[in-house]
Amino acid sequence: MIYAIAKEGRAGLEPDALAPDLEPLFKAIIDHIPAPVAQLGGFQMLVANRAYDDYTGTMAIGRISRGSIRPGDTVAVLGQTAMRAG
Repeated sequence: MIYAIAKEGRAGLEPDALAPDLEPLFKAIIDHIPAPVAQLGGFQMLVANRAYDDYTGTMAIGRISRGSIRPGDTVAVLGQTAMRAG
C-alpha cells in the first residue's frame, strides 16, 4: 500500500513517514505493474479521403497510426468497407 498526499506531492509506504516527493509511488508502479505488450506490425493508415488522377493514379489522404511511408512506396488496401448515408 502506498500513502500519498497529491496536493503536497508526497508519498510513502507508511502514513507517518512520507517522502518529500512522489518517488515511492513511481517506484511501486515500475516494480508491480507489468509493461504493456506491443503489437508490432507494418504500415497502417486510416484513409479519410480517396481520389484517382489519370497522371498520378490513386491518392489517399488519412492518418498514419503505425509505421512510416516514403514517396514511391507501394501499399495495398486491405479490408475496404463501403458506407452510405440514408
